[in-house]
Amino acid sequence: MLYAELKNVLNTYIKDAEIFQKSIIAVTSFPENLSQLSAGESVLFDRLDIVIFKKIMQHRGLESIKNHLYFSDYGVSKFTETEIDFSKLRYGIMPKAKYTTSEKYWVLKGAKNHLTKKWIKDHKAIALEILNSPYYYREDFSFGDLEIMERANSLNGKGPGNNTNWVTIDTNHHIAVVIEELSKIYGS
Repeated sequence: MLYAELKNVLNTYIKDAEIFQKSIIAVTSFPENLSQLSAGESVLFDRLDIVIFKKIMQHRGLESIKNHLYFSDYGVSKFTETEIDFSKLRYGIMPKAKYTTSEKYWVLKGAKNHLTKKWIKDHKAIALEILNSPYYYREDFSFGDLEIMERANSLNGKGPGNNTNWVTIDTNHHIAVVIEELSKIYGS
């Protein structure tokens, strides 16, 4: 449905309008709210943003404007805890990672044993889960992927990191994936 709507807007308003030299297609399919994830859970979400853009770029009826279309998304740090009252959080912010693949957003959430106050799934366990998964791109793909490998294996003095470190890791990896995909779309 989103694809059909976007195609309709481009055909109706953009395609023949000479005033548009560039059109940025900014869309995201990253979940708005991650609070439905249980502690310790790992969930895959369909990554429709790039899929829709690829379909638009392959649509024959829009060939005349393809060189004027640009992709933008909101990344994986769209969800923030800025509106959360931290004083009301019983167990604090759980460790989490948001790992982008070509077709999915993979969200991994940490877990704590509330009786012992020890982590069951911390940032290191999350890094190991990504590293040992078929989704892991490899340590030479991006700075973020190198960080995941180093944090999973405690290399180069790297600890597991914290939520701030992981925003950097997640975002860097996401940008590298988007650049790789766009280079394929544009044939570079």
